[in-house]
Amino acid sequence: MTPRPLLWRLTPADADPWQRIMQGALAELQGLFASDWAEWINRPQDEFRTVLEHADCWAAGWAQGQPLAVGRWEALESPGTATLMGVYALPAARGTGLAAALVRQLVARAAAQGHHHIQLDVVATNQRALRFYRRLGFAPTATLPLRNPLGLDELELALQLPRRLAA
Repeated sequence: MTPRPLLWRLTPADADPWQRIMQGALAELQGLFASDWAEWINRPQDEFRTVLEHADCWAAGWAQGQPLAVGRWEALESPGTATLMGVYALPAARGTGLAAALVRQLVARAAAQGHHHIQLDVVATNQRALRFYRRLGFAPTATLPLRNPLGLDELELALQLPRRLAA
């Protein structure tokens, strides 16, 4: 029987493992994130703590405190719209359901805060990520691809969330 994924919110105390995972993600997937490994590698841990103080950042794993997948969401200026950011699963966690459980948690958190639309950007050549998000119900929007700071085209994908019923 496959164990059930554990999900937990990352706090500033989790800055060290989150920093290691994000730096590893950026090193492994050069050019597939809008951020660049070189801009993150020398950042002090305090900057990672600061992000975790303000972000709704979550981890997934088989044991509490041992994250194998991470991600976060933020509200956008457009009312009711949120974005997924920094979703990454370590190579050993791919295909295990951890990343899917994590994204479902992030989507549920955004919906619980009253958002009805959640989006993300994926580098157009990242077919693995595009297939993953499509399996979770995300679809390309009509927005034209945007060129990220690394000069790569990114596609916008979105998911409509159920609207909360008024009490």
